[in-house]
Amino acid sequence: MSIMLPPEFEVFVHTRVASGAYASEQDVLRTAFDLLAKRESLLAHIDEGTRQLRTGQFAKYGEREREKFLIDIATAGSRVNAPCT
Repeated sequence: MSIMLPPEFEVFVHTRVASGAYASEQDVLRTAFDLLAKRESLLAHIDEGTRQLRTGQFAKYGEREREKFLIDIATAGSRVNAPCT
């Protein structure tokens, strides 16, 4: 695959390689695409969280429930699609 970048993007890529921050142009673009994928994943999580808030799937914590909150956050990965209580 061959891509044509606008001149300002070419300058950015070449500058990053010349600075030593990246070994090659491909490394710069790989990082850019990795960050784009992470951004899309983050936006999907935000959309899911917004949906859960709108449907009442959330838990309320009092000022003194920090430990319970942290435990719930740590264990949330195993029940990502389960509604909160």
